[in-house]
Amino acid sequence: MAQLIHDPNGPGEQRYPLRPGINTLGRSRDNSIVIPDSVISRRHAEVELRGRRAFLTDLDSSNHCYVNGALVTHAELADGDEVCFGDICLIYVAADDDKDLESTRVEVWRGPIPGGNVAPERGEAPGPLLVPETSAVDEGGRAGRPSLLRLPDDAGGDREVAKLRALLRASNRLSATTAVQDVIEQALAQLLELVGVDRAAVLMRDLDTGELERCTVRARAGLAADDAFAGRDIAESALVKGGPVLTAEVPGGIRSQGEGGESLHVALCLPLATADSVIGALCVDNLALPAVYSEEETDYLVALAEQIALAIDRAAQVEARVQQARDGGA
Repeated sequence: MAQLIHDPNGPGEQRYPLRPGINTLGRSRDNSIVIPDSVISRRHAEVELRGRRAFLTDLDSSNHCYVNGALVTHAELADGDEVCFGDICLIYVAADDDKDLESTRVEVWRGPIPGGNVAPERGEAPGPLLVPETSAVDEGGRAGRPSLLRLPDDAGGDREVAKLRALLRASNRLSATTAVQDVIEQALAQLLELVGVDRAAVLMRDLDTGELERCTVRARAGLAADDAFAGRDIAESALVKGGPVLTAEVPGGIRSQGEGGESLHVALCLPLATADSVIGALCVDNLALPAVYSEEETDYLVALAEQIALAIDRAAQVEARVQQARDGGA
């Protein structure tokens, strides 16, 4: 697992694991990495993991960020880099190997499928739920099947550029919508267009209770838009973890039946998080394939979830301003 280490091999050694996606660092307790020191800003910086690559971004901190002594606002990190936040320095350590990436990339849900009041437990999956990138798979998918990603053929064969373009288009479409529910509907439609999953759901936190309550589900043609696969326990586990959580069939587990009696093999839940808060969860599932998702596909879904969260947050702010204007004019 990639991590930041303070005082490595010393008496004050402290390790900070880095999860896929965005890891915020700061003095405030709502950060992924909390360093309660006065030189650290409340939200000082973020480290984003994209597969095997890590990127540091300064969040307008008071005492700045430095990589190997150089002042930076945004930089890609390499294994062994010294990363300083003010005068507090840590060493960035990349994931050791493919096995490490596979075992830590996604937490596996070991409870019944779906839902039930069962707490998540860590453990080995009954089979490989995630595969590292390999040169043997040209399109980034699992060996023996095509990739779930449906990328535009307008990037001259450059797969990374194609993924970025698809994300940008999705972001632009979501940004053009200013009602929260419309954003959610558009987001699910975009997801089903870009990724070969069978069902997708967005669960939103209730502003008063903090619980995941409102659920919107969309499915491919011929499948029921049933929200049973998007278990709230599983989604809450993703929110607590701050990263993707997979369901997996386990001995004695409850098997969820889809249309035509198909067994639900794997569902993936991811947090919908902005810089300030976690607003909900995104869940997807596939009824036909027993061993998804690849690392590339999971990373892509993480990136798409980030864009969806930003669009929902923007729309919520617009709705709040509109309501304030109405209340003021009343």
